[in-house]
Amino acid sequence: MNHIKPPIDPKHDSKRRFLRIAGVSLLTLGIILLIIGLVDFFSAFGSFGGPKYFWINFIALPLIFVGASMTSMGYMGAMARYTAQENAPVASDTFNYLAEETKGGIRTMARAVKEGMEDKGTIICPNCHKDNPLNAAFCNGCGASLTREIACPQCGWKNPAGSRFCNGCGQSLEN
Repeated sequence: MNHIKPPIDPKHDSKRRFLRIAGVSLLTLGIILLIIGLVDFFSAFGSFGGPKYFWINFIALPLIFVGASMTSMGYMGAMARYTAQENAPVASDTFNYLAEETKGGIRTMARAVKEGMEDKGTIICPNCHKDNPLNAAFCNGCGASLTREIACPQCGWKNPAGSRFCNGCGQSLEN
């Protein structure tokens, strides 16, 4: 079921027909006039008189340009449809190939993003790097304290867990 939509302009077909007929006619007339002008110009080299119809070239060249432009516009839709029919399968194959070949990489990236976005609710031991429940006070792997801060016994400065020396006074935090 190939439904063809009506053109936006109801006179589209008649305009296209006019461009095709008038364009080819002007192009043909321009080429004929160009030939006449060039033949007159080159035949003047064998005689002592100048060319009589060389001026026709100045009419022929614009006629050729306008005729070629009108003809091109008249067949533009047909050329665009042909180009689309030639390019669409290649574009579709390329898209499908890229989609198939990048599937694994996209899955890996999606998995990594998902893992990064998940809130695991764990705390990592600063001593052995084992995951522990978020509310654990001591590590399941090594028994080290999982408190996030260590208070300095000398000055009371709160230091990050795993610190060996106080950031406030320099006192050793290891007992």
